[in-house]
Amino acid sequence: MRQAGAPSWSLSVATSTDPAPELYVRDALGLDTSAEPTSPPRLDPSAPDRRGLLTAAERAEAAAQWPRWWRETLRLQARLQDPADGPHDFPRWHRAHAEERARTVGEPPDFAGLAPFPALRRAVVALHPEAVRWRPHPARPEPELARAFTEDAGAVAESVIAAHGVAPDAVRGSLLGLAVPGTWWATVEPGVIVCSLACLEDPHLGPELVREAFESRLRGGPASRRPGAHG
Repeated sequence: MRQAGAPSWSLSVATSTDPAPELYVRDALGLDTSAEPTSPPRLDPSAPDRRGLLTAAERAEAAAQWPRWWRETLRLQARLQDPADGPHDFPRWHRAHAEERARTVGEPPDFAGLAPFPALRRAVVALHPEAVRWRPHPARPEPELARAFTEDAGAVAESVIAAHGVAPDAVRGSLLGLAVPGTWWATVEPGVIVCSLACLEDPHLGPELVREAFESRLRGGPASRRPGAHG
């Protein structure tokens, strides 16, 4: 979303009603990623049990490797939604982005980018086909980002601009909505918030997360309070 005219504040919002394949891998293998603040709640209903794909030692190794894979996936997704650094040659920028993704998080079928993480790579290669097909619920409509949300975002942006005395185009942020249960959110990096779809549908929490996206980017650091579940 962007105000008419330039320069302007900007907010990108990306949502998916399908479970992220990375979360399917985490849950199917029973990986303990509770120490990673950007690791969302477990999928509900649970993914099928695929722990037998790896030995206990390999699963411990994959659990240690998974957070890096997940954070990199989120970072690249946010950049894809908002290439706001202004690439003059978008096709070239898009190719470079695709190459970086292949190199860092990997692409099917072989996920060569995960070569430094053999246990995780082995599981991802085996599980990815079923992960992208898995639909635990009947199809759910995308969350409707109502006009009120857009208006709220504009009001938040104007408030942030006034409070910090910055140019409008310094106020930028991204929200990534995930199909996970409950009301949960975390700061991925300055300006990028990952959250459950319920957060975007909450008329009070939604604007709060817009503000946190804007202000964390201006601070250049993570949220001052611990990200996590709300309710």
